[in-house]
Amino acid sequence: FEEQVCRIVEGRKAKGEGEIVINHVLAECRQIKIGDVLSFADGQGQKVSAEVVGLYLTGIENSQTDEVFTENRMENQIYASCNLVREICGVEQYEKVAAYVGNPDCLEQTAEEMRRLFQKKAQVRTLDAVYQKVKYSLQQAERAAGLIFALMLLVSVFMSGSLLCMWMRNRKTEIAVYRSMGIAKGNIFCQMFLECALLYMGAICFSALCGFFLFPGVSSRIAALQDAGNAARLSGLDVALMWGIGTGLLMVLVGIVLVPYFRKQLKDILSEMEG
Repeated sequence: FEEQVCRIVEGRKAKGEGEIVINHVLAECRQIKIGDVLSFADGQGQKVSAEVVGLYLTGIENSQTDEVFTENRMENQIYASCNLVREICGVEQYEKVAAYVGNPDCLEQTAEEMRRLFQKKAQVRTLDAVYQKVKYSLQQAERAAGLIFALMLLVSVFMSGSLLCMWMRNRKTEIAVYRSMGIAKGNIFCQMFLECALLYMGAICFSALCGFFLFPGVSSRIAALQDAGNAARLSGLDVALMWGIGTGLLMVLVGIVLVPYFRKQLKDILSEMEG
């Protein structure tokens, strides 16, 4: 029932010791309804009674071949509590015990605890193939998203930085005029940085839109990312992080470009303009 192999179609799961769940096909064949009491004979011939509280289906009842033994057919499988099974069968051991862990990261730790508990009395193994497959897909999606994030950041900063360098070479006159008017260097830096930040905002919006629309289509064509689902998408947090890192890098670039003009004397800048 935990693995969704069997599904309750009527009633509920067995919770008490005197409750059982039977197959819906068997119930229709024998005209058994919820609330009926069935009797079972234990190993010593004594009868044990249990109430039917639920009906289940697996979906493969009609696909079974005639070669399947009667006791192994799905419609003949009855589910009950452990105490009731021990009372009917008269044994104190189990052939198989399944334990489900809510946190998959604790699976190995749980397996080690069970090996220590059972020692050599039972063989313990883990079945986490589906989880590992999904985990691998998510890791691939994370790496791909990180790569696209880095490419978007580099392209955006490169575009803004290139424009900044070209503009600064042609804006020596403007910087010289600002300095001759007595405007503080900090104000000049803030003005230049604001202009670059606005350009960078346009560049990042364009690259983010490309990422939002192109990345899902690209990831759907990569086999390793097909199981990642919505995880293989750029989020608003990624764009905000890219904007923050890019803004910091642009601040450094503006400072590097303006340093030569701030260190030069005003007459040297004016002489270069005359030359």
